[in-house]
Amino acid sequence: MPETPRRPLFESARAAGASGLVHLIVLLALASIVLTRPADRRPPGIRTSFVPRPPEPVLVPEVMTPEAEAGIGESAESAAQPLPIPSAGLSTLASVQATPPRAAGLKIPGGGAVAGMLRTRANAVAKYGGSAESEAAVEAALDWLDRHQAADGSWCFDHTADAGCDCGRPGTSKGRTGATGAALLAYLGAGHTHADGPRAESVRRGIKYLLENQSRRPDGSADFRGGDGGIGGIYQHGLATAAVAEALAANRALMRYLGRRDAEPLKPAGGRPPSIEELKELNERLARSAELAVAYTLLHRDEAGGGWGYQVDQPGDTSILGWQVQSLVTARSEGVPVPADVWRGAARFLDAAYTRPGYAYKPGDRPKPSMTAVGAACRILADGGYSRRRLGLTIDELADRGPKPGDMYYTYYATQALFAWGDEEGGRAYWSDWNAACRDRLVSRQAASGHAAGSWQLGGDKRGGRFFDTCLATMTLEVYYRKLSAYKKLTGAVR
Repeated sequence: MPETPRRPLFESARAAGASGLVHLIVLLALASIVLTRPADRRPPGIRTSFVPRPPEPVLVPEVMTPEAEAGIGESAESAAQPLPIPSAGLSTLASVQATPPRAAGLKIPGGGAVAGMLRTRANAVAKYGGSAESEAAVEAALDWLDRHQAADGSWCFDHTADAGCDCGRPGTSKGRTGATGAALLAYLGAGHTHADGPRAESVRRGIKYLLENQSRRPDGSADFRGGDGGIGGIYQHGLATAAVAEALAANRALMRYLGRRDAEPLKPAGGRPPSIEELKELNERLARSAELAVAYTLLHRDEAGGGWGYQVDQPGDTSILGWQVQSLVTARSEGVPVPADVWRGAARFLDAAYTRPGYAYKPGDRPKPSMTAVGAACRILADGGYSRRRLGLTIDELADRGPKPGDMYYTYYATQALFAWGDEEGGRAYWSDWNAACRDRLVSRQAASGHAAGSWQLGGDKRGGRFFDTCLATMTLEVYYRKLSAYKKLTGAVR
């Protein structure tokens, strides 16, 4: 991103940011939020009422079956409209050899949905190159987030605003919707939910905060900008939209779990478990929230250029596009329709921002490492219209540069791209080499003592601070399982 006063809020190393799929279960019934019914100006393809799909009597196996890896909760509509991914796909990760991480260092609570999820998570960690140390780092980071949650269920980029701690390097941004979305993505990505297990209360309160702080708009959409009309608003919206969509997927997965004959009772810490009736009611609330948030994302888009800018219809940049693409991919997987023109527009924008071998912040600028990482991840995750040769040049550029923990924005996106690309059979060990360096460097740089234990202070943009570094680093260490479903469905890369 250019060195100007108008830098996006979350370009880590110069900002910060995060989001993803592979979520897994659950959510307690939250206080209802009544949003206005879509009216005059609504983008084509956005439904004005969401009909929730009934739960299916299956869920979260203890081992990752092909059905589980293919994704949970994919709608018939989205399944019938696959992206034009070349049948050859990308390289496979099958050749990655990982030492089983001694149950991944996880203490599995006694039974229930979370226990099954954590077993599935441990299998993915062992298969794709995680370690006991990386998993312990994820849980330590979630402990830190637990300690920095506000009384109203939110988190803030200025992590000292509520905790009154001395962790150091608080973010200068006071944004809460985006920070809450980022924290929830870290919890959900690791299989922790509000309905079962030791972190249930943190997740429940965070989801409740987002549902109660989605702003209704006269055009029939609803946004998560948190009152931020400046450069940070659209980033906050993208992060929170992704979190709500992932919570929807988790809720549906929980309903399927409870439909199993062998389902064990849920045991959320800090409260009673939700009934199936409460989960069904919540399903409608989350689906509606996701639908209206996507409606705003589409209204904000620059249709001419195909990207997203700070303001509605403003020419876009690659950094903002990354967060919107991630949230839209998650929402689409849960049945929220996203017009095909949106994906074509994103591809058109990326084409314009590409200069061999990487991507620029804006078309016409020189490529930057961080934007190259965003462009590569978006090409794989959502575009499908990529040139394998061109993408290979970009992957080579990222692999040659290697992970840079001091620039978590770059490292977060590049890790996703290298994970999807995998190791080339008989060729370069793209993923294995990247993973060993990235994983161990992040683990070694995590704070180990005091109130800051579990967090990261890695440098980067002052606005996101320690909080966003911690969210990004956590999600980077969750790469083995967090987006597994998405990459398998969209690229065939993960086998």
